[in-house]
Amino acid sequence: MDRILKLAKKSVDEAEVYYLRSKSIPIEFRDEKIEEIKIHEYTEVALRVIKDGKLGMSFGSPDEPDILVKSAVKSAETGSKVKFSFPEKSQIIDFENYDKEMETPPIEDIVRKILAKIKWIKKCNIKAPIMYGINIGIADITIANTKGLNVNYKRSAFKQYCMIVLPQSMMGPYVVDVYYRFREIEEKEFEGLIQKFEIAKNSVTVPTKKMRVLFSPEALWTLEWRLTEAISGKNLIEHLSPIENKINEKIFDDKITIYDDPHARGYFWSRPFDDEGVPTRRLPIIDKGILKNFIFDLRTASEYGTESTGNGYKGRWSSEAISKPVSPYPCHLVWEQGSLSVKEQIKSIDEGLICEDLLGAHSGNIVAGQFSMNVGTGFYVKDGKIIGRAIDTMISGNIYDIFKNIHSISKERNYELKPWVLFNGIQVAGKG
Repeated sequence: MDRILKLAKKSVDEAEVYYLRSKSIPIEFRDEKIEEIKIHEYTEVALRVIKDGKLGMSFGSPDEPDILVKSAVKSAETGSKVKFSFPEKSQIIDFENYDKEMETPPIEDIVRKILAKIKWIKKCNIKAPIMYGINIGIADITIANTKGLNVNYKRSAFKQYCMIVLPQSMMGPYVVDVYYRFREIEEKEFEGLIQKFEIAKNSVTVPTKKMRVLFSPEALWTLEWRLTEAISGKNLIEHLSPIENKINEKIFDDKITIYDDPHARGYFWSRPFDDEGVPTRRLPIIDKGILKNFIFDLRTASEYGTESTGNGYKGRWSSEAISKPVSPYPCHLVWEQGSLSVKEQIKSIDEGLICEDLLGAHSGNIVAGQFSMNVGTGFYVKDGKIIGRAIDTMISGNIYDIFKNIHSISKERNYELKPWVLFNGIQVAGKG
């Protein structure tokens, strides 16, 4: 990294090196057999330079510093004008999101425990394919620049999911967990999965009307996506955000409090600084329905006349997309929990849906908050009881309408600290 910076400094005004060492081990199971196991290891470098007020970028192998520098300088010749400088200092905080054992995980022991879980599910009279997947990963990130910044942190992740596949389908109810180290999914989660599978075997058609819809934590991201685009400094400076002039105004139901928390302990995405080396911080987004902040990286902050919020990332939700340019994204959106249990929420539904998995999240004008999605795995509820799996069903609407009409937010939250959210009236289209 030092060599790259020294070479770059001869030709540019400022330079920044982003170094990534990553390793992932995905393993796929089908029933009690391992379908696939792989090991991916990468060492990559991205170089950003500022020359004559223009930004340039290149990426590739750290073993070819001359090519990296030449490519970045060439890129800056036609690069866009920027008004920012790279940061001089940052911070290092331990968030308990790195387990050294994940570097060389005990694969045999982990596989044995997962096969035992699959065998246990099969013994519960489940005569359907069981898909189980895990992905063990580590990331070692260092950011250094010609202003004197040189910071490093590591994180690890153990991702796992278990799905019971419905007949004549590639989908079905599932459980999922992500943590910074290996932990077994609790037995009660599998018991709930089996119960959902039995209910899902009864397919039902749903009427077309507005009704209450309960979003699972895993489905909630489809609505969050609309909000994250609206609070992005990029869309703010381009005057695309529908909430551009609404800071400190109430835009949602007062039950909703959301903040970006990159400092959550044990959460695998927690990090002390963003992909530009800017310190991260807990940032309120919505406080009891009131819009509190937008998010910025260095570039959008300089254009808007403010400071970076530490949200400059190379990929949505902090993914290691080293070849991508930095843009403002949230790191870890956390919802404040509510007062009702999920069981109480379901009992309060006179007629409605439970959405656990949605298809077509990209449909509609995302920045404007619009959505129109197919229900992948969902359930029809009548008089507080789950009747069966909802088939051939769509939901549509706009978050700036439905977020003003919240019935309840659950006490329970998932591994990402996201709850179940019950909306009072969402347009449902079915064939019933």
